[in-house]
Amino acid sequence: MAMEDDILVPKPAANFPRNLEPLSVDALKQYLFELDRERSRTQQELERKQRATAAAEQVFRS
Repeated sequence: MAMEDDILVPKPAANFPRNLEPLSVDALKQYLFELDRERSRTQQELERKQRATAAAEQVFRS
């Protein structure tokens, strides 16, 4: 495992989790859209790092 994988950068507490009570239906839909987009971006980055890790492991196994 690379050292940079061990470094977690916390997000500002003001952004997550959000107080949903005062949000309108439209605002909730927008927030959900943003969360879905962030989840997708995170999943892509995770997959990229897993591929890189697997490739590196193959080099050292050979």
